[in-house]
Amino acid sequence: MKREPIRVLQALRVMNRAGIETWLMHLLRRFDRRQIAMDFLVQTEEPGAFDDEIRSLGARILPCITPSQPWRYSWNLRRILNGAEPYHVVHSHNYFFAGLDLKVAAQAGVPHRIAHMHPHRDIAAGRPFRSVYRSLMCYWIRSYSTCILAPSQASLDAFSQYADCGATPRGVVWNCVDLSAYREPVDKHEVRRRLGLPLDVPLIIYVARFAPHKNHLFLAAVADRLEELGVRAAFVVAGSDGEARREFEQRIAGRTNFSIFVNEPDISPLLNCADLFLFPSSEEGFGTVAIEAAAAGLPVVASDLPAIREACALSHRSFMFPPGDDRAAAMNIRGILGDGDVYRKLRRDAMRWAEQFSVEPVAEQLAEVYRTGRPAAAGVESLDREAIAK
Repeated sequence: MKREPIRVLQALRVMNRAGIETWLMHLLRRFDRRQIAMDFLVQTEEPGAFDDEIRSLGARILPCITPSQPWRYSWNLRRILNGAEPYHVVHSHNYFFAGLDLKVAAQAGVPHRIAHMHPHRDIAAGRPFRSVYRSLMCYWIRSYSTCILAPSQASLDAFSQYADCGATPRGVVWNCVDLSAYREPVDKHEVRRRLGLPLDVPLIIYVARFAPHKNHLFLAAVADRLEELGVRAAFVVAGSDGEARREFEQRIAGRTNFSIFVNEPDISPLLNCADLFLFPSSEEGFGTVAIEAAAAGLPVVASDLPAIREACALSHRSFMFPPGDDRAAAMNIRGILGDGDVYRKLRRDAMRWAEQFSVEPVAEQLAEVYRTGRPAAAGVESLDREAIAK
């Protein structure tokens, strides 16, 4: 007898090139649709960067507007869930708004309802009436979720401070990366020449959506510090477009040591030709891009945030810096680039670390959640828990 696939509806804002969305694309490419059939509920009718590929893989993009009108949004979602083919799982990545997604899913009879808490903190906490909204959504998450996931232990613990979901199964599913793009030898000089990047100085890279909490302005401050220290370096910044892009471009206007790539479809060539990854974000749920940088063999100098610490190799954690401390960041960069032995050790450690985050084990772990409704052991079993906590 033919077995029906598990039908999963992923709920998020839009399928553009960003961390959560790229992770979901890795899973979509990996899953056999005859076993796990994923579709995507988005909150816009504007096209997303991944839409064409999603459709080519047999999945659907289902617009559900508008979240600013929750009654209309609920009606649209209920209509989608009550379609001809029922969903077995609703997997919401919409942070607190997941409460509404899962409430409607429960009313529609969806058996497995997952709230995936990616952020480590509520960056919109200062908005008017935010606490009222958060309290209501957390109540609905407690009431209607059957499973709570996070990409890091830090994010899972942080959400527990907002909502006591002790009776709900919880677990960590680490984000994964496609390691195949980083396993072949690369002629860095040729890649830089093709991309129009400097050939004669170390290249420091940052990859992140142009959003305020990604802290792009910090790069200019670090560049100034490095110049004071006599360290020659160039910076390449890549990411999907966002509201912080214009201010950053104004800040670096006239500088010849910065290159910007916006909405680049493939960042692996940029990472493969760089020398060091600077990660100054002030908020992360995990920091998947640190894993991609590690896969490319890059030493990672990052903000010392709990979730990013989980994403960094043990030897790299001593080069983390207090958030916002550009002097400490510049000193760490100088220490790495100026010591060949340290640099080579960090490269080796980075590549070994990244191997733990390949797509296959993470996909199997999430598939088990979809089959059983309960999270299993963490996807990266060799993480040093004591080192993470320090």
